[in-house]
Amino acid sequence: VPTLPAEEPVDLSATATLTLLDARLLTEPAPPESSVLDRDQVQSIRGLGRPQLFERLCAMLFETGPQSVRAIGAALDAGDLDAAAAAAHSLKSAVNNLGGRRLAEMLDALEDTVRERREVQAARRAGAGIGQAYAQLEQALRDEARRGTGT
Repeated sequence: VPTLPAEEPVDLSATATLTLLDARLLTEPAPPESSVLDRDQVQSIRGLGRPQLFERLCAMLFETGPQSVRAIGAALDAGDLDAAAAAAHSLKSAVNNLGGRRLAEMLDALEDTVRERREVQAARRAGAGIGQAYAQLEQALRDEARRGTGT
């Protein structure tokens, strides 16, 4: 019977497991654009018959979104759960209205985690990736706006 080489023991402590999970989340490939932006929502906005409404809503998000993402990160870094949840809530509505379902779900999960668990580390885990998800959504919205205006 062949013997297997001795393996080092696996550290399954909470800290090591969270580190592995966080590393996996940070290195996962970005989702395809279709999962970043709900095109049906974009078409619904465009179907309202108000010229440039989608583009104006995008411009408003582009003005406030990065600041909200930074506010979430700063609040989580400082351990200010209420501020993190408030910033997530304010960003979630605009993102959801423009079809950013995936990011809206992430923001909702952060709010839920703060409300239900009140643990800084859990909130930080729930908030991980929000900045990247926002950047992906913003790019998808910019691409969609260019398609809509023909530029």
